[in-house]
Amino acid sequence: MQCQYLKKLCSLVLFFPLAVKAQDITGLWKGTLYNDTTQKTLRYEIGISQEKGKLTGFSHTFFIIDDQQYFGLKKLKIKKRGTKIIIEDDGLIANNYPIKPPKGVHQVSALELDIRDSIMVLTGPFATTRTKEYHPLTGSVYLQRKNDFRQSALVPHLTELGLATENSFIPAADIAAAPEPVLAKPTGLAASTVEPASSKAPARAIAANNNQPVAVGKAVSVDEPEEPALAKINGTTVSVTSSDKKQAVKPQKILGSSVSPVTVNRPVITYEPAAEVNERTLEMVETVFFKSDSLQITLYDNGEVDGDTVSVLINGKVVMPKQGLSTKAIRKTIFLPAGTDSLQLVMYAENLGSIPPNTGLLVVQDGEAVYEIRFSADMNKNSAIVFRRKR
Repeated sequence: MQCQYLKKLCSLVLFFPLAVKAQDITGLWKGTLYNDTTQKTLRYEIGISQEKGKLTGFSHTFFIIDDQQYFGLKKLKIKKRGTKIIIEDDGLIANNYPIKPPKGVHQVSALELDIRDSIMVLTGPFATTRTKEYHPLTGSVYLQRKNDFRQSALVPHLTELGLATENSFIPAADIAAAPEPVLAKPTGLAASTVEPASSKAPARAIAANNNQPVAVGKAVSVDEPEEPALAKINGTTVSVTSSDKKQAVKPQKILGSSVSPVTVNRPVITYEPAAEVNERTLEMVETVFFKSDSLQITLYDNGEVDGDTVSVLINGKVVMPKQGLSTKAIRKTIFLPAGTDSLQLVMYAENLGSIPPNTGLLVVQDGEAVYEIRFSADMNKNSAIVFRRKR
């Protein structure tokens, strides 16, 4: 009996490295990158693909400084050397860094694959290449393979840049053909009565006192330049500003006579925030457990900044109307009445920007705890996050 046990133990020890070597490592990996010099930890994602036996990939580094979101998207070279996975930068594709990145500096990571209870982890050191001007930086990487592509910072960037099809790890369902951007219309308004907004131009957001706190269940004041009046178009009531835009037609000469200018009144239609919220399906993104009596929520764009505009609702009430997403923070403090044990936060896409769908990053601060939730919405679907009080 003891002899059989020793044989099994020896076989596990001898053949485990071979099993790791043969393991499929393609997929989405999420984790952190720690810099020894700055002693800062950055969010880090990589996507690994394989075609004809060759491994390739992309990486996404993400961090926030002074309410400004920064990212870098790179192409990767990937090689297997025994149980080691060597990952090297192969060019910066997109970024919004405040300074121009130095040329000739590449990151090389030597990561070890570890598999425990079906959880796959890549860990190990990294170093940057030495140049005439820069000494190498060092640090460490921690990555865990994930299957939830909705909570990715990398995938939306690849999709919006048209690079998603180059990645075998992204399911075909997540690379759906993007519809043409359209502007949400009030219920019952015939599409032919209103000219659609240009898909090239970002939608303008209404100023909403972003730094002011708001209580759940109470009306939210919105600063507007004018009090909107109501008018009917094709039988449907819509908001129209009291001072309609006027366009003067230039004088023209007809048979040598001068014609006086004609003033044409053109109504400016203002759509209510989240006008079709009840007509769209609701996708539950995540459940967050909170313990404070107030939550601070911050919005960013989660991909390329392309004019995405959203409205945020809590328990059916609009608390952040028509917010234009960008790399800069849009912040609101939500005060929770005593006895509030749960609430539902809904992200409503007011448009699709110039690169559908509408993607965003929601950062929720509950005391010292911080949660990062990524969402995607379109003209048929809202994203929802449920908050439950921690007991």
